[in-house]
Amino acid sequence: MRGWNSNKWSFWNKIFAGLCVVLAVALAVFLFWYMRSEQENSQEIVRQAMAADNVQEQETDGGQQPETAAADNTVDEAASEDAVSESAAEDTAGTPAADAAQDAAGENTTQPETDPTVSGEEKAAVQTDLTGISWRGDEFLSGSDIKEKGAAALLERRLTDAGYRIPVENFSLTGAGTLSQLRLAGVSERDIQWYVEDHKEQENSSQMETGVREFSDEELARSDQGYFPIIFMGYYGGWNSDPQELADQIQLILDTYDNPEDYLVLGLHPVSGGNNPEGYAQVMEDTWGDHYLDLPEVLGDATAASYDGQERIADAAFAKLTELGYLKGEQE
Repeated sequence: MRGWNSNKWSFWNKIFAGLCVVLAVALAVFLFWYMRSEQENSQEIVRQAMAADNVQEQETDGGQQPETAAADNTVDEAASEDAVSESAAEDTAGTPAADAAQDAAGENTTQPETDPTVSGEEKAAVQTDLTGISWRGDEFLSGSDIKEKGAAALLERRLTDAGYRIPVENFSLTGAGTLSQLRLAGVSERDIQWYVEDHKEQENSSQMETGVREFSDEELARSDQGYFPIIFMGYYGGWNSDPQELADQIQLILDTYDNPEDYLVLGLHPVSGGNNPEGYAQVMEDTWGDHYLDLPEVLGDATAASYDGQERIADAAFAKLTELGYLKGEQE
């Protein structure tokens, strides 16, 4: 039994070995056929490429392409037409009709002589040294009205309409006394506290300010020192009913600018300011001279808190800047 099994496995091993030999031979034949086929394809591609190169060389040596020849013919025809035109022009030159035609053509083709122009920004730079206006003091409007209908915004719009490119930065405060204005402008705390202590010693004055507003570092950061200052403050108190004290405080703010001699001060005596508007105006005029603008005369029957009053203040400030020579009036 064991011998029979051994002979059985020997028989199948031979069969398996024979199959392997057959498969190996078949694989070798297939690979040989595949490589030869690829070689023939490669040779055919090379032959086609060489044939294409020969055709291109023959076309290059044999002459121009049809498109090129047609283009040359077109050029020749155009040249012929030009020659005919030139000949006709020579034949008609000197005739009255030809001279009239030439004059008309000259009028149509001659470019008008123009002088160099300057932009609005260059006009502004030529006609004013103002790089910007810093508006500080009392605010009478609120919310979006400040940017749309406030005197500072209206003044900037007035300048733009007149041809200037002068920004107007508004640092006004609503309901703030003059000491808060000093702090916002960067006046030293020592000067501010001197006024605070002095006001604490006074009695029965509606113009005292002992509680000064606090501001963030961002609010206190300044970039307007080189601008032209317009100071309009005092209506909300802070100067102890003493117009001279108010003038001194305004000077402290002016001293924070690069050119403190160039300025405009607007004055509006408050109803609760000691009931002495005449004395107030006199001190302001004596201190600031032509650089002072008395707003009661400007406002007339309007109030500073009205849209009409804000327009009048803006127009008066523009006129005053022109009068003082900082502006040159309306641009052409």
